[in-house]
Amino acid sequence: KSRRADAKVALTTLAQKQERYYTREMKYATTLDDLIGVSSYTSEKGFYNITLEGTETSFTLTAEAQGSQASDETCKNFTLDHIGDEGATNDNCW
Repeated sequence: KSRRADAKVALTTLAQKQERYYTREMKYATTLDDLIGVSSYTSEKGFYNITLEGTETSFTLTAEAQGSQASDETCKNFTLDHIGDEGATNDNCW
């Protein structure tokens, strides 16, 4: 379960960066490259690949388990969107 925190930290951190981006640009970043200057992003401990889907008015960040964490079928994926809604493979993951 401690590895799942890696996903939560990455999503929360990027969501905060999105809000700062919105404050400066009056729109959300639509790509990771726009947001953080790279086209792909892995969580700090490397257990999750992070993707961004979005428009100028909304976004959803997704953390997908990779490597040894990919075998965690219970909480393989996490999401966080522009209004703070948290999603996951199962309801008890967040």
